[in-house]
Amino acid sequence: MRHLRMPLAALVLVFAPAAIVRAAAAPAQLVSTEGMVEVAGPSGPIDASHPPVDLPAGATVKTGANGTALIVLDNGSKLRVEAGSQFVCKDANEQGTIVSLLLGELNCWVNKFKSGKQLSVEVPGAVAAVRGTVLRAF
Repeated sequence: MRHLRMPLAALVLVFAPAAIVRAAAAPAQLVSTEGMVEVAGPSGPIDASHPPVDLPAGATVKTGANGTALIVLDNGSKLRVEAGSQFVCKDANEQGTIVSLLLGELNCWVNKFKSGKQLSVEVPGAVAAVRGTVLRAF
């Protein structure tokens, strides 16, 4: 029985930190909504009725005709998805955060990123990459 306890304890020590890192790795958080807002992650719908809600990489935010969503990135930058828009939180990596505006309007208040990281906002036909500014994409 003693040999069985040791491997189990080792598994807990090996996998517990990975779970903590994975949970902390959400590139963005939905902090408030107004009107109709739908959120879907890579594995299905996300309940956004009680913000704050973590947005994993690949999460899509859709706002209705009267809806807005406020999203905060891990560096404190704020993104407001305006009414009638579709937004995707694509990825966060060593180079920074990548988001995509598929439809509508996005207002960004970008804090300065550390050590060369940047925010890349993809819109149909263009990509804007910034390190600290106010940006409006539509």
